[in-house]
Amino acid sequence: MGILLGAWLIAYGVFQIPFGLIGDRIGARLLLTLLVVCWSLTLLGVALTVWLPPAGTQAFVALLILRFVFGGFQAGVFPG
Repeated sequence: MGILLGAWLIAYGVFQIPFGLIGDRIGARLLLTLLVVCWSLTLLGVALTVWLPPAGTQAFVALLILRFVFGGFQAGVFPG
């Protein structure tokens, strides 16, 4: 759990400034709309990891990547 939460936290911290700059460029309303759609699709991917085999590391790696991406998409909300 700590590794998964750490992946989210690192992505959240890394993507704050880039998404703030993108929000300045394209506007807050469009940025927030895109972020909500993207993180909703990411959560769909997290829900679909149930179908991966639990015995190997495939499910954990998939969750790790999806949590990182999810944190990145959520990072743009505060600057937006």
